[in-house]
Amino acid sequence: MAKHYNHLVKNAGYSVVTTMTSTSYAFLNQHLKTVKNTLKNIIFQRVREQSILSKLNKAISDYISEFLR
Repeated sequence: MAKHYNHLVKNAGYSVVTTMTSTSYAFLNQHLKTVKNTLKNIIFQRVREQSILSKLNKAISDYISEFLR
């Protein structure tokens, strides 16, 4: 009987560890997706800002060139 009980406890332990591992993996996977999306948004925003700054710089340069003629 004790052997059977130990076997049940061992199986229950494996079940708990497996469930915890699956839950941890799911949480970590979701967290990594969130981080990835946040980084994509930051990069997109920086590229957009860089494009705007480049256009603004060109407009100022053209204005100064026109002003100095």
